[in-house]
Amino acid sequence: MPVPRPVMRSRAQAGRRTHERSPAACAPIEVRTQALDAMLREAALAMDASAAPQILITIAAWFGRVAWKYSSLAYALILKDTGVLMQTFYMMATAMGLGACAIGTANIDLFSKMTGLEFHIEGPVGQFAIGRGAKPDASDRYGETS
Repeated sequence: MPVPRPVMRSRAQAGRRTHERSPAACAPIEVRTQALDAMLREAALAMDASAAPQILITIAAWFGRVAWKYSSLAYALILKDTGVLMQTFYMMATAMGLGACAIGTANIDLFSKMTGLEFHIEGPVGQFAIGRGAKPDASDRYGETS
């Protein structure tokens, strides 16, 4: 099943950190900073945003585990579960007054470089950005411009 991988920019610390778990040991793993920065830049580009998102969640799947159980239905099941997870993130962000954006693409090579895991063992199946939403402008309430 898909597993969310949050990446957060911390104001308290100069660097970025991520919470990763290896599928075998369920232990935290070290993340390569250059690949992480590149992934944040690509997310900003995909969202057409001026800056990297405050929180970027890369949704990854352990393909072997799902394929062992569901064989030919595995990838379709992973993508459906990813969609359900993204819908839940949207509802949570809306309830909390946060901005949210589902990113329909993820760079397999960057994820592999960042985590050190082979893409066919664990790979990204989606990304989701969360942060402070932009304040709506009263004059642009219905998409009209003056």
